[in-house]
Amino acid sequence: MADDLIGDYKVLSTDYVFSPIKIGDWYRMDDYTEMGFDGCMNLNREWELKDDVVNKLPSDPFEMNISGGCTMIRGWIQEVDEDIGYIKISETSIGDDINLDDKNGFFLFDEKSKILHSINNHGDCDGGAVVDDDGGVGAPHDALFLALGHLGVRDLLSVERVCKSLRDGVRDDPLLWRNIIIDHPVGESFTDDSLLRITSRANGSLQSLSLFKCLKITDMGLKNVFQQNLGLKKLNVVGCNGLSMEGLLNNLKSFKGGGIKRLRLGGLHSMTMEQFQELNKLLSLNNQNKPNSPKPRFFHGGQLYLSLDDNRPIDIEACPKCQQLRQVYDCPATTCDKKHITCRACTFCIPRCTSCGCCFNERDYIETFCLDLLCLDCLTQILRFPYVEDEDVSVRRFRQHQLLQARFGRIGRLVARIALQSDDVELVAVNDPFITTDYMIYMFKYDSVHGQYKGEIKAKDSKTLLFCDKPVSVFGMKNPEEIPWGEAGAEFVVESTGVFTDKDKAAAHLKGGAKKVVISAPSANAPMFVMGVNEKEYKSDITIVSNASCTTNCLAPLAKVINDKFGIVEGLMTTVHSITATQKTVDGPSMKDWRGGRAASFNIIPSSTGAAKAVGKVLPALNGKLTGMAFRVPTVDVSVVDLTARLEKPASYDDIKAAIKAESEGSLKGILGYTEDDVVSTDFVGDCRSSIFDAKAGIALNNNFVKLVSWYDNEWGYSNRVVDLIRHMAKS
Repeated sequence: MADDLIGDYKVLSTDYVFSPIKIGDWYRMDDYTEMGFDGCMNLNREWELKDDVVNKLPSDPFEMNISGGCTMIRGWIQEVDEDIGYIKISETSIGDDINLDDKNGFFLFDEKSKILHSINNHGDCDGGAVVDDDGGVGAPHDALFLALGHLGVRDLLSVERVCKSLRDGVRDDPLLWRNIIIDHPVGESFTDDSLLRITSRANGSLQSLSLFKCLKITDMGLKNVFQQNLGLKKLNVVGCNGLSMEGLLNNLKSFKGGGIKRLRLGGLHSMTMEQFQELNKLLSLNNQNKPNSPKPRFFHGGQLYLSLDDNRPIDIEACPKCQQLRQVYDCPATTCDKKHITCRACTFCIPRCTSCGCCFNERDYIETFCLDLLCLDCLTQILRFPYVEDEDVSVRRFRQHQLLQARFGRIGRLVARIALQSDDVELVAVNDPFITTDYMIYMFKYDSVHGQYKGEIKAKDSKTLLFCDKPVSVFGMKNPEEIPWGEAGAEFVVESTGVFTDKDKAAAHLKGGAKKVVISAPSANAPMFVMGVNEKEYKSDITIVSNASCTTNCLAPLAKVINDKFGIVEGLMTTVHSITATQKTVDGPSMKDWRGGRAASFNIIPSSTGAAKAVGKVLPALNGKLTGMAFRVPTVDVSVVDLTARLEKPASYDDIKAAIKAESEGSLKGILGYTEDDVVSTDFVGDCRSSIFDAKAGIALNNNFVKLVSWYDNEWGYSNRVVDLIRHMAKS
């Protein structure tokens, strides 16, 4: 593709981007159609090639900018400093604007750019290629369609003629074969002979060779390449298990060219320390005229092996933690005060975010469906994994016109149900970037725990839900500041994603026009209020608050009564808690909490909780006097708190029961409950109170040492307190 097709955009120099012949994913080979990329690429998958791989050259001549050495249209862009690059295709139809992003090495197409997903009845485009329904040969990949669109070529017959007419020219031009990359397993058909035939097309001008999982390549095959290409500077042999370290060292010693300047092994584990030192010596000799100024190496994860090229002659070193010869990474997080010390290690020792590479020391993270690990910062920025199931919901007080927004997951949907059942609250809007209105209706209507919603709900259109003919706006914004709450009339926003618990992050909702934000989770820096305990301390100038946790809402009212009447010297709390969405259905990795990675439905899992300590924030008199832990148990809803406390004033168990019962019928009515029945957990499903004291379950050792038991519906009861807190804030 000629340079003038790029227009006013800057063309990357040949020093920055090189134009290899590439055999990899997202490419159409003759007589073979690659199915493309669905988000979970299987690196162990191998192509089923009928003929020798040498004859399976890319049909797309537009991958190669012959005149300028710049690859214009291709599935992946290979950079010199970092082997990372993507082609991003956006929305709607084929467009004319191409943006060459020099900083990131990406080719970006404007919002008009879109590849046709069904051409000549060849079927739907599945990532990289259009495939027949019967599995036959399909159309070329998306990048080729885009290139042909710019050239005015529209039908598949013309595509075939254009491609074949340039086949011989591609094969016979050594310029195109200076850099060869095979970054996808090609099976056992790719042998030493295949490698020699491909590299021979460079006529001795081969500069870089990158092989990924070419299992049949041997030391002799690599030796033949070295002998024919004295200008070879870069070598990548990741996953080529047919090579030996001894053979690689011998080939490097006997290499008559200028010397390999960069060698990428990808964490080869069969190397001894002696071989590593000898290899470093060889590479250092080759680079003696070039200053070595290593840059920090960051882990980029992803679906393919990325060599993370930098100024180091070799990509492995002894891990500071395990001392094994592996790829070692630095922590890119600016907030990590250990990034150059304890956080510099291999990924076996320090797990890292797949997206940004930050360590998970003292950081929250999630595991995606593809078993990638993502920090929550990247989750909120990328938002391409449908992990967070909650949606945003808005509620308005009729008389005072106060609005609320929450996520539409477990808490968000229940908050919406409560709002719809209230005379003084109106649901006005929901926001979710992941699901359609039809799926919103399904998730809202059917609930495995709380039953089917009895009212009528339907979709008016893609942006409006109807609850008994009452319209509710639907937004699909990924960033909180982009949600137009002001346009919907929203004033109160309930932030229940579990992601934006930080005060500053939750404040992003205010940019969309909301007046107040209620975080439905504990927050490290937002004021925390528990109804029945300290809500009277709320002032109208406070814009962001936390409703604490469901366990704190259960424990705090009970602790308040006991401390006010008898005084608490010290206490320990245990919550036997139902499973939540953050747990695993089957055993899986959980780096921050190993036990938390065990199957939720088969185990009683000890866990940590800050609920008891949080009581000290809402009841300063108990600060430092309470702590606790949790047991996660395989029930879907309703939890129970066990508070064991030493009392300041002696009191019989009957005195304690009487005090709690009096408060449950007085100032804490509707928040604190009392029962003397022989109850079990399912008896409290749908109970709207925060805490229900079980008089028969508690015991006393003496008049100063007691165990108190209180139940709570950790979903429905907590959701009621969210709405109650908004009511209280609206009146203040």
